[in-house]
Amino acid sequence: MKICLISIRKIKIPRFFNELNIFEIKKGSLKEKIKMAFDFFDSIIFIGSSGIVVRMISDFLKDKTTDPSIFVYDEKFKNLTLLCGSHMAGGHRIGELLSINSNSNFVYTTSTDINGLTGLDLFCRDNNLFVEKKHILYINNYILNNQYLPVSKDFKNFYIPKNFKISENPIIYLDREDKNISLFSKKYTLGIGFHKNTDFKTLNKEFHETVPKYFLNRINNVASIEKKWNTKTFHRFLRLNNIYNSNSFTSNSLNKAARFLNIKGNEYVKRATNAIAVSEPSAFLGSFNGNKVFEGKNNNSKFVIYEISAPLWRLNNYKIEEVPEVFYE
Repeated sequence: MKICLISIRKIKIPRFFNELNIFEIKKGSLKEKIKMAFDFFDSIIFIGSSGIVVRMISDFLKDKTTDPSIFVYDEKFKNLTLLCGSHMAGGHRIGELLSINSNSNFVYTTSTDINGLTGLDLFCRDNNLFVEKKHILYINNYILNNQYLPVSKDFKNFYIPKNFKISENPIIYLDREDKNISLFSKKYTLGIGFHKNTDFKTLNKEFHETVPKYFLNRINNVASIEKKWNTKTFHRFLRLNNIYNSNSFTSNSLNKAARFLNIKGNEYVKRATNAIAVSEPSAFLGSFNGNKVFEGKNNNSKFVIYEISAPLWRLNNYKIEEVPEVFYE
C-alpha cells in the first residue's frame, strides 16, 4: 500500500516518515495536493488542524469501502487522530505503526475498536478477504451486542480474534457462494501489460470489459514490468480498483519466468520492454509461482490472472511500498 503526507503549514517533517516510505506531497495548492492523494494513495496523513482537513476532504469522500484512511497529526506530533478508513482502508493497523514511531497518542473512535473487539471488516483487511458492504454494519452490531461471532470451521487455519468462535452453527462462511454471508479470499494476482500512452481510464475500461466479474473483488496484488509499474496509469488503476498491493519485476526476471513457462512472446513486446512477455510472467512471479486461471486481451492491454500459492493469512497486507519515480517529477 502507498501512504502520503500533506502538511497544512510548512514545518520540519520528522525523519521516520521517510524511513517508513511515506511520501510527502509538496507541489501544488492544498486542494491539488489532496486530489493527488485521493487519486493515488491508500492512506493520507495530514499535519495541522482537523477542522481544515475535514472541510477540505469532504468533497473527495465517496464510500467507506473504497476511500483511503485519513489521519491528522497536530504540529507537535503529540496526537494522531484517525478520521476515517479504520478497517477496510487499513487505518487502525497503520495508525498503530505511526503512533509507535512518533510516540504519539493514537485517537480512534470506532465502536468495535474502543470496546476491544475485532470488527468483521478489520478481520477481512487483516486476512486478505472481501466482504460485501451490506453485511458489515449488521455483523459489527451483532458483535457489539453479543461480544462474539460464530464462524465456520473453514477458518480453522486463520488467526482467530478472541471474539470470533469456530462453531457448528456459524453465521460467517469462507468462499461459499451458497451462503447468505460469506467472506471471499483475495487469492489472485493480476499481471498486466499495456501499450505506451494508455491512460488510466482506458486501462480500467478494458479491464472491466475483459476480466470476468468473479475476479474483480478477489485480486490481492497487481504485477508488471518496472517500466509499466513506474507510470501514473498503473497506480491510478490500482486506486480505482481498491487494490493495495503491487509488484514490479525487471525484464531479466520476467525472461527467466517466461522461459520456465515456455512462453514464446512476440517481437513487439520484446522491442518495447526487452522482455519476452510481461503480463503472464508478472502474474506468475507475483503469485509465488501459482497457477494460471485466466488470460484475456483487449485493444491496448493484456490481463493474466494466477492463483496465489502462499497462504493468504501469511502475506503482509500492510506493507508500505515505495512510490514510483514518476511521482517525483
